[in-house]
Amino acid sequence: MDKKSEEYVKMAKAYHDKMAEDYDKPYHNEALGYDELYNYITDKIEWHYIEKYLPNKGLVLDAAGGTARLAIPIAKKGLDVVIIDVSEGMLKVAREKIRSQDLENRITLKQGDIHKINYPDNHFDFVLAQGIEYCPDLEKAVAELARVLKPSCYLELSADSLFFVTWAFLNEKNLEKALQVLDEGKYMSSGGDVWCWVYTPSQFREMCHKHKLKIEKITSGGGACAYIKDQSFRQAVFQNKKQLEKLLEIEMKLCEIEDTAILGNHPILIAKKQ
Repeated sequence: MDKKSEEYVKMAKAYHDKMAEDYDKPYHNEALGYDELYNYITDKIEWHYIEKYLPNKGLVLDAAGGTARLAIPIAKKGLDVVIIDVSEGMLKVAREKIRSQDLENRITLKQGDIHKINYPDNHFDFVLAQGIEYCPDLEKAVAELARVLKPSCYLELSADSLFFVTWAFLNEKNLEKALQVLDEGKYMSSGGDVWCWVYTPSQFREMCHKHKLKIEKITSGGGACAYIKDQSFRQAVFQNKKQLEKLLEIEMKLCEIEDTAILGNHPILIAKKQ
């Protein structure tokens, strides 16, 4: 990476060190539809696609795995997991959670940058990299993730959607930031601490093509419910089990239509190494 990208990585490290203790707390923003309903739907869909492509056994890389939010349920399925994260603060939280779950024998923590992964080629049976919009050079990160993945195994990653982030700034009545997203493909976090990059499904496709990854699926990851603006209806659905399951069914059906991938905050890419 160039010096500018290295500075961005340092910014991301400092940001996540500062946020680590509160990182697992649900984020709420009424204007953007982030609430219990949104979190329930997107968590269910995220895990559905992880579980669907996990191997029955083997070694999993959770790249930028942070507080072990996903590594812990993966390890509970009997898989070994390596978390690599640039933030020691996030890894400290992960370490405490892993110890409390008695999973030290299943999960290994490594501080490092996923733009340069210190593992040999063809090493992991599954590679996961969720929410890696903080990477200043996603193509370099994808190249590394693909390098350490075994042939015929799956890579699953997600990052911010250009469409959703632009829509979010428009909902916040911030035309300048919406234009910046479209012109520069990035935006500064709400606290002004770190840059986040945004992507389109076609950009995911281009990166996969360059690195000999065959696309299995590109999906929104859920979150169409963010566009429901009637707060009373949102609450009623969340509190009614049958209605909640019906909404989840709708969201899952949308996820199977690739044209809707732009609708989610974190579109998910699933690809197989050839």
